[in-house]
Parts: sequence; structure tokens; C-alpha cells
Amino acid sequence: YCSASGKDLVLFLGIEPHLRWNSYGNAIVEVIRRWGVSRVVTLGGTYDAVPHSVEPVVTVSSSDPELREKAKDSLLQASNYEAPTSIHSVLLYRCQQMSIPCASLWGHAPHYLQVTPNTKVAYGVLKKLTELLGLGVPLEQLKAAGASMEEQVNQVIASDPNLQGYVRQVEERYRESHQPPTERLNPEQLIKDLENFLKEQGKKDGG
Repeated sequence: YCSASGKDLVLFLGIEPHLRWNSYGNAIVEVIRRWGVSRVVTLGGTYDAVPHSVEPVVTVSSSDPELREKAKDSLLQASNYEAPTSIHSVLLYRCQQMSIPCASLWGHAPHYLQVTPNTKVAYGVLKKLTELLGLGVPLEQLKAAGASMEEQVNQVIASDPNLQGYVRQVEERYRESHQPPTERLNPEQLIKDLENFLKEQGKKDGG
């Protein structure tokens, strides 16, 4: 728990569950109810076909009109998505059931740069979070760490002609697309898919 810009925050850090998603969701819902949480935002990261040289790509999915308006430049649009993706989707569904505003932010890291932590992408996600929630959280140190990381990556790439050529191709494809290179999600369709999914998970969990 902490407070930022006069707002109370309950922070949760956990590993993506592999089993019993419904039970896992119930545990989180209990915390939400017990502490009277008024808004839920989940944060995640994924590897994607994005170059390291561009501004961090952060996509947003939300059922809250206010958050959608604030994030309209990166809001995920309708797609042919047909199945749940993660515990984030489950929590969005459960929050919507309780009429609690919710959103999910995803940072997209270059698939050819699988390092942890990726401070540049982390900065992008937290910057978007502070914008959405109006938090006055200082991010200068994280931004500087991200810039330092990018400089180190550039040095490594410059010393490897094969990697340099591949990264150039990724950059060209990214510029040509002019869109975040990822499957776009439709929150409303996602909710419908999750209803059936969670019913099946409930049966496996014994109801």
C-alpha cells in the first residue's frame, strides 16, 4: 500500500497462474471488496515485433469510458479475437461484473531483446499509468535507466552485422505499418468469451 498525489494505491505483484483462474480471480476480488477499491488497472508485458529505437509501445484495453477517452490514442479496437488471453482478462471481466472501472496496460518489448527488466518499456508503461490516473510519480530515474539501456543495446547491435541487418528490417516493417504491431482486442467480445471460459473453469474447480 502507498499514497501518491493524494490517492491511495493497493499494489499487487504476482505470477501468472497456470491453473484455477476462477479461484485466483475470487481471491483478488475479495481484496477489491474488502478495501473498497474504486478502480483497477492491471499491468503486463509481452514480446512483440517492435524495434527498440522507437518510443515504448503501450496498448490499453478498458471498459471505462473515462479511461478510454484518456487513452484514445492507444486504445485497442475491435478484432477477430476469439479466446481469453490471461489473468488480466479474467480480472477485467470480474471488475465489470462489480461495475468497477478497470483497464489493462501492456508494454511491448522487442522480441529480439529478451532482457529483464526492460527499463525503457517499464518507463513507457508507468508513464501511461500516471497519465491515466493523474499520479505525480517521479519517473526521471527510470527514464534515464531506459536511455542507458538503449545506448548499450545500440553498441551491441553495432558490433554484430547480422543483428544490425535484422533490426533494420524490424524498424522498416514497423514504420510501414504505422500501427502498434499487435492483435487488437475488443473488450466487449472478450467479456462474452470469458463467460463461457470461467463457467468451464468453475466446473473444474468444483463450482
